[in-house]
Amino acid sequence: MTAESLKPFLSPPNALGTVLTGGGDCRDKKAVAKNVLTIGGSVILFVLFASVIGLEIWNVNRITDLQRDVDSLRQQVHELTTSHRRIESLEDFSEFEEAVSEAIN
Repeated sequence: MTAESLKPFLSPPNALGTVLTGGGDCRDKKAVAKNVLTIGGSVILFVLFASVIGLEIWNVNRITDLQRDVDSLRQQVHELTTSHRRIESLEDFSEFEEAVSEAIN
């Protein structure tokens, strides 16, 4: 094999220098851009899913607190209706007012 027969397979020195200095193929730049977009999209999806899960947890806690408030109000209504039924046995209206104020407190 002579140098003349190997010439088509050898790359010129300038081409090797551009590859080493970062002036390589467009395919490499496109692959890097594609990888960056893939990673960026994955991060955005992760943040979105984390936000949705956090929102759901917050809503469950809020609904639990509201349910406790509703149960408390139901208990108060039950106590007031029970005291209202006892009005027939009370002799004076002032006694009824005292009973209602005690039920509220």
